[in-house]
Amino acid sequence: MMEMRSHFGPDGLLVWGRLLGYWGREECDGLRSFFDALALPRGSHVLLDFSALRHFHFAAAPWLVAMAADLEVRGAQLSVAGLTERMRSILELGAACEAREFCERYGDQGSPLPGPAERGERGDSSSGPYELGPHGFAVVGLN
Repeated sequence: MMEMRSHFGPDGLLVWGRLLGYWGREECDGLRSFFDALALPRGSHVLLDFSALRHFHFAAAPWLVAMAADLEVRGAQLSVAGLTERMRSILELGAACEAREFCERYGDQGSPLPGPAERGERGDSSSGPYELGPHGFAVVGLN
């Protein structure tokens, strides 16, 4: 499962996706197909947020590394947020040296949204909108 938002800002299109739950090869194939079909203008920024991910299967690591290269060829920039040490180890198990380079090159940018990573948690009791995150992206609610 994934939450997806897009935002046109002064620097172009930002596509933000927070990965939720379990991610294996099938989920990664679906996301790759989504990005393949998406008309990303050159200069777009894709931010994948791993902060709410419960499990990432090591067999999907080569897919993630390849997707980053595909996005670059298309003129989009990829950033990764929320990579834990455990997640980095899983990536290295699945994609070895390429995963180390991936982590150094694309992560960890921090979440574009303020507050906790858990889906639907706001971290406060207010009903007002979120403030802008460090990437200039605002969301009213995640659930």
